[in-house]
Amino acid sequence: MPHYKSKDLIGKTVSNADGLLIGELQDIILDTDTWTISDIQVKIEKQTAKELNMKTPFFGSLLVLLDVVYIKSVSDQVILGMGRDELKPYVEERERSEREAEKAEKAEKGVAERFLVGPAFFAMRVVFVIVSHHCPPISGER
Repeated sequence: MPHYKSKDLIGKTVSNADGLLIGELQDIILDTDTWTISDIQVKIEKQTAKELNMKTPFFGSLLVLLDVVYIKSVSDQVILGMGRDELKPYVEERERSEREAEKAEKAEKGVAERFLVGPAFFAMRVVFVIVSHHCPPISGER
């Protein structure tokens, strides 16, 4: 089994087994729990995005993450075992699930922040009220 350095893979052309030019490999995503490559980031060719009727940003490029299980082979280019009809639904589903995960994370963080801020604020207010009612004035006036 050949070994590649990331610098040798980044920039390679990505296409599928049918010969459809999908784009260019932009980055490699490493799962630090298992120390394996989980995904590749691909910059989708504008023509391919147009042919597949995929939404593209007004500025910049369409970048998508593709699971490495779809890599069929690597040589002078990266060949995916994903057909033309599979690419768009896969990308749409992946984006939807990432948005949902991001929403859930924000909601969880928001709940945690409200939980931490609420009791902390209440505790500070209680201390202030106790101190202000039971301590003599600082100026020395009585």
